[in-house]
Amino acid sequence: MRLLYKATEKLLRILISGLGISERFIIKRLPFTASEFAVPVFIIGAPRTGSTIFYQALTNSLDVGYVDNLVDLFYESFIAGFMLSKALYGKKPHNNFDSFHGSTRRYGGLHAPSDCGAFWYRWLP
Repeated sequence: MRLLYKATEKLLRILISGLGISERFIIKRLPFTASEFAVPVFIIGAPRTGSTIFYQALTNSLDVGYVDNLVDLFYESFIAGFMLSKALYGKKPHNNFDSFHGSTRRYGGLHAPSDCGAFWYRWLP
């Protein structure tokens, strides 16, 4: 099962890599404004300090936008990832409070909150 997940993830990454180029075109046609996402919240903490469980509790109980594991797969084109995540999950809670060294993918699937490491490593290597 894990091998199938890894193969699917690699295939998705290959297919998604071209979306970053077309993101400007997608942004111009979005049905929302920037004011809907006016207050970003960054949760920053050293390992083993409770930042992951805080992130999970915050995103599960409040109506906030967050990067889930599905959006993390689209780290080169967040807009496409958010659109797909919204279409699949809507505003359903993720109900995931497990992690392994901050990663929720193993326990919570694609809707669980993500630390979005690939995005941060892309811009801050």
